Amino acid sequence: MRISETKRKRIFEIIQIGNEKDAPSRAFDIFIVVTIIANIAVLLLDTFDSLAAWNGLFRFYDTGPDPGGFAVHVQRGARGPAGCL
Repeated sequence: MRISETKRKRIFEIIQIGNEKDAPSRAFDIFIVVTIIANIAVLLLDTFDSLAAWNGLFRFYDTGPDPGGFAVHVQRGARGPAGCL
């Protein structure tokens, strides 16, 4: 299934930074910034021993709901599904 050229251009316009007049582009920019800040916050908070009770939530946010999934294998440096890294 191929994406039409007009759809490809529109997706590029949305993910390209700096188009303040385009609502989807602005929403995507805000989403990316919030996601990056939340990821950094989780990474930082995960280093405190006093927050050990929250480690399960931090791990869920960092790797997703599948504890044996591909992200965990890559993060640990092990081989993922089908021998992929």
